[in-house]
Amino acid sequence: MKKLPVVNSENAENGSENVLENELNAPNKLLLERSVSSAACINYLAGVAGGVSVVFVGHPFDTIKTRMQSAPAGFYKGTIDTVQQTMRFEGPKGFYAGLASPLLGQMFFRAASFMTFYATVRAVSTSPTFGGVPMGASGKLPSPTSAQLLLSGGITGLVISAIETPIDLVKTKLQIQIFEARLNPKAIPAFTTFRGCVEHIIKTDGVRALFQGSSATILRNVPANALFFPINEIVKQKLALNANCTIADLSISEKLVAGASAGLGYWILTYPLDAVKGRVMATPFVDRRSWLSVAKTLKFSEFFVGIVPCAVRSLFACSAMFYTVDVVRANLEKRLD
Repeated sequence: MKKLPVVNSENAENGSENVLENELNAPNKLLLERSVSSAACINYLAGVAGGVSVVFVGHPFDTIKTRMQSAPAGFYKGTIDTVQQTMRFEGPKGFYAGLASPLLGQMFFRAASFMTFYATVRAVSTSPTFGGVPMGASGKLPSPTSAQLLLSGGITGLVISAIETPIDLVKTKLQIQIFEARLNPKAIPAFTTFRGCVEHIIKTDGVRALFQGSSATILRNVPANALFFPINEIVKQKLALNANCTIADLSISEKLVAGASAGLGYWILTYPLDAVKGRVMATPFVDRRSWLSVAKTLKFSEFFVGIVPCAVRSLFACSAMFYTVDVVRANLEKRLD
């Protein structure tokens, strides 16, 4: 498969200034030539910042999506009705139900995601087993192929599933509490906070209950992340090529477009898998079912319930996250130079 283009001194001497640097080499060319530990540290810190941005921008949309997926039949009439009922019965704070779980979790989760992805790209692109080219005496990393980026994204999705499952589970349990409160106003909720939810789950069903839905999470995460990271990088390459500039010189709007494209690729193309995962996690642990048994009970249209707020969320939240990560990584690079 064709290698992704990358600028080098030889190209510059030949006047090929419009040849793109790969995302892994610009603005991070020096980063990837440093030690693995330094690269991991920068990617981790940038991921933490990205995690904060994606939660604050995207959580209201995620709340609407989760409630639409998990609500009892007839509870909501559609996206607008879900928004109206959330505002009517809970006010603005209702859109941020369960915020603590993803906020704390996403800081660690996104940090692990970016660190794992770039570490995997580094390993795959230099391994002959995966068609990579070992680093030469110069110590410079080869530019990864599109296939290597896809593979790295898929591996990342598998690895981070262990982190994401309990985060999503607690978030889901907190977001769907409104159903019990509305159907039985006199009922006393078993928990109202992130900590209370975790303690209740462990006390009631044990630690293993925090990993309810692991298989469904893996099933969604592997193909979703195989698209997520590569799309962001490839779109930025194409935009830079059209603008005859390097990726580092792309405008803010162009980088936001790349992040939004990655978000749409992640969510829209794999949404039916997320619809199954949401229902698996919303089911009480004692009544838990496999992702396959849940999938068999869904009508075709039910695989796409909540896709509208999810699509809107992906545009804003993912563009904000990738842009934040780019800015933080670039600034950390400057400090280390």
